[in-house]
Amino acid sequence: AGAGNNGGDCYAAASVLSYMGYKITVIVLGGKPSTALSVEMFELMPKDMVSVINGYKGENVEAAIEAAELDYMSVSPVQASEILNNGELNAVDKIILRERQRMYSIREAVVNADILVDGVFGTGFRGQLDKDMVAIFSIGTSAYKISVDVPSGGNCSQGTVSNGVFKADETITFGYIKTGMSQYPLKKYCGKITLADIGIPASAIEITENDRKYFRIERQHLIGFPPERQRDSHKGKFGRVLVIAGSSSMRGAAALAAMGALRSGAGIVQVASVEKCVDTVAVIAPEAIYTEMECDDYGYMLFD
Repeated sequence: AGAGNNGGDCYAAASVLSYMGYKITVIVLGGKPSTALSVEMFELMPKDMVSVINGYKGENVEAAIEAAELDYMSVSPVQASEILNNGELNAVDKIILRERQRMYSIREAVVNADILVDGVFGTGFRGQLDKDMVAIFSIGTSAYKISVDVPSGGNCSQGTVSNGVFKADETITFGYIKTGMSQYPLKKYCGKITLADIGIPASAIEITENDRKYFRIERQHLIGFPPERQRDSHKGKFGRVLVIAGSSSMRGAAALAAMGALRSGAGIVQVASVEKCVDTVAVIAPEAIYTEMECDDYGYMLFD
């Protein structure tokens, strides 16, 4: 769970699931809860029923790691606790050992989980994940992985991803599918996308209707399309499509475009291409009409 509202969703889910009898461990990453929602949900979480691991680095850890030898990184957690308690270490050594304990605790929790829920970063993520987060996300596990709203490290507006982005088996996204989740490479990190209704009223969408740049076509939008044709109707009443495509050596695009137009309900489909391309497409779509274009010595259409 992260420090923002995405993490707040995880804290709320942890509370509900713990009361249902599930064994829950929450790994807090990215710092302490920092938004009003995440702070509230974290405080409401039953600490006696939920195991909480502070998975974020403490202050001055990077400086300490750079300044010290990393001998303690191979020390077991039990040994680390004993060494920390003996009181003979300097401040840098203690930081190094605590870092070792932190990573071990995170790894154990991830490896032993049956279900791993990612709620570190949400829709506001931009840029790149830091090295620590990439290392945590790369921990191998057989758990079923679920992302909250969007996989952490993914830009849900543009569909781009950071190095080390969380790879989910399923993404539960709220309200509406985000534009970037239908674009690659982010789409392949989402897994199965499940839409969760959180009560956003249709009136809220109507306010932004004029600003929308993308429209997702769902199956229900195609009910009744193409419209039914009467037996005595004329093809000229159902629209006309002109396909200008193809060459002597590349004929597939013209064929696919012509067939797509016909299957979409266009009444008249005209294909303009070079002779060899026309001959090929005419076999696949004999109902279309054809215009042969002049070509150069390489089989490409001439502009004039």
